[in-house]
Amino acid sequence: MATEIEKKEKLHEIEALTIYGLSLGMWELFGDSSFATSRGIGEFLLTYIEAESGLDIEGDDPESIMKNIMHILENEVGMVHAAKTAMEGDHAIVSCTDCSYSLGSNALEADGVQPFYCPIYNMVTSAFRDRLNKRSRFIKRLWDDDTQVCTLDIQILD
Repeated sequence: MATEIEKKEKLHEIEALTIYGLSLGMWELFGDSSFATSRGIGEFLLTYIEAESGLDIEGDDPESIMKNIMHILENEVGMVHAAKTAMEGDHAIVSCTDCSYSLGSNALEADGVQPFYCPIYNMVTSAFRDRLNKRSRFIKRLWDDDTQVCTLDIQILD
């Protein structure tokens, strides 16, 4: 019989595989239209994270909003390490080391799935829309296997 720790590990594995399967299935059915789910997922996650951490995501510009979100994900959730954000023209750049979603994202990307399911992408773009009234679109995700750094490039639209 499995120990309680082994059971929890298997449960987390099943949950991860379920997310993987749902993401792959949605992409196969809807392709780029899967990004339409990002706003709802992002709003839900932002509300949850703010309530759980007791912190508000503040900022009146994209850079401040990204820094606030990444601070919470790094220091309150432990989802990422060494988070960095920058604005390059109208592109919001978010990078982090050892994101807990990287392995799944890498596998999905190998299957041709773009990261419409990524919590960071969802929260950042939802905050841009809700707090700045700015639409945005996914440009690319870069993964550096040597440094374990994931970088998202998000274009902010007017």
